[in-house]
Amino acid sequence: MDCPNDRYINDEKICQAIVGMLARVGIKVNLLAQTRTKYFEKILSRNTTLSILGWQPLSYDAHSTLQDVINTPRDKIGTYNVGSFSNAKIDQLTDLIETEIDPSKRQALISEALSIHKAEIGHIPLHQAGLAWGVRKGVSVVLRNDDSLELRWVNVED
Repeated sequence: MDCPNDRYINDEKICQAIVGMLARVGIKVNLLAQTRTKYFEKILSRNTTLSILGWQPLSYDAHSTLQDVINTPRDKIGTYNVGSFSNAKIDQLTDLIETEIDPSKRQALISEALSIHKAEIGHIPLHQAGLAWGVRKGVSVVLRNDDSLELRWVNVED
């Protein structure tokens, strides 16, 4: 299992836990934890059997996940699909999603593509990092899905 040791919070510890859990069900996994530079070079060349990848779509919908993580790797599509999962129907749906402007039709296409991916077990989600934020009375802020803070979205009452 390939794992970074300096990219995500507790990344190496998470990978160690995954390796331990797999051992409990009889799957022997050797862990290679290394700096993110070497890690990403290795997995993006698709030279891995098992790895972890964090993904947060900045577009606020599933299109970037479909296009970058789930679609069949080709040209600049499927760049982070390091396991080379492939389904022509999902690829076709993702192309349609890219140009669909009707929100309900777009959501139906997204739901269909993700349902196919789930049914085929294209990827196995093992961990979801939590976001930690502090709050206090008189301060409001828009929480972004990428865990970044936009000061323009912070409002402090007088």
